[in-house]
Amino acid sequence: MAVDADEVFAFLANLENHWQIADRFVEVVDLAGPPGARHGGRVRIRGPLGMRRTATTRVEFARPLQEMGGSARMSGGTLAYVRWLLRPADGHTLVTLGATIQRTTPFDRLLLRLGGLAWMQRRFEGTLRTLEDRLTVAPAAHT
Repeated sequence: MAVDADEVFAFLANLENHWQIADRFVEVVDLAGPPGARHGGRVRIRGPLGMRRTATTRVEFARPLQEMGGSARMSGGTLAYVRWLLRPADGHTLVTLGATIQRTTPFDRLLLRLGGLAWMQRRFEGTLRTLEDRLTVAPAAHT
């Protein structure tokens, strides 16, 4: 994206901004910590066939201008680690969003095999597109 890494990191580090980039399948329920110093929260994920999960998220690390990530504990016991990776490249910033599944329930493991991983990949791709749109579109001029 045609934005400096410092602007991307500042946007992502403020968890209140995540409301703006979540797609229609993800609802930010609440955020933990005081405004300006949020460190996690809860999100509700609506999946195919009416599936729903609530995840408790927590920022575990943040390396300014490089990466940030944390855990997402799903209702039922599934645990994933989510990571945003930023790489400056010729006045642009390459942003990667990924997740590593650490522990799953048998049911969630089945869902992931039956298309859940591809579904999550599409959610991440959409989030990255929305992030890019949000940071590169200039506000309309006021007259």
